[in-house]
Amino acid sequence: MINQELPVLQLPNFDIDKLEEASSHERARVLDQLRECCHEHGFFTISGHGISKSLMQDTLNITRKFFSLP
Repeated sequence: MINQELPVLQLPNFDIDKLEEASSHERARVLDQLRECCHEHGFFTISGHGISKSLMQDTLNITRKFFSLP
């Protein structure tokens, strides 16, 4: 398997928690960035979302256990 870093999608000055309150222009900009990243790379990560690293690691560990089941 080739070890490549996933592209990082950064949304400067944009609070992901306030997406519903954002203007239609701001939402369209975010969606365009997500669409482009998916078409170009197939995967992406989002930073600045406020989810703790420990919760993400726990989720990853549980997911690995699940997909290792017979």
